[in-house]
Amino acid sequence: MAASIIIIVVVSVVNGLRPEVLDPAFLGLVLLLISWLCCIGYFLGSLPTSSRTTQPISAAVFFTMFFGSGSAAQIDGLPGWPKPLLQLNPLKHLFDLLPAIYTSTQIPGNTLWKALAVIPISGALALWGLRIQKGTAF
Repeated sequence: MAASIIIIVVVSVVNGLRPEVLDPAFLGLVLLLISWLCCIGYFLGSLPTSSRTTQPISAAVFFTMFFGSGSAAQIDGLPGWPKPLLQLNPLKHLFDLLPAIYTSTQIPGNTLWKALAVIPISGALALWGLRIQKGTAF
């Protein structure tokens, strides 16, 4: 982790870091993204399966969410049927919102409300994972 921090600081200093990175809205969204991913990971890790099963399930979920967000590849080129499903992907809305705040550009449509909808979902996943871990669920 220390190496990651050093690399990020060096790259930021060399390439320049915009002051918007200290914007409370930007920092809040970064923390929301981190907490969302942690809650999903906690929930998946608490499922009553072996680690050999949990690891591929987690990889499949995060792989689908990342590539379905449009960050790795444009989703405009996809056929019409998966696009409504991809609108349910919270990472898509968070990844649309973060650059808009960082570059001080127009926030697209209802992206803010869709991104904030992950708060109750992540709380529910964390509580569900806690119940699973304590053995009171399933």
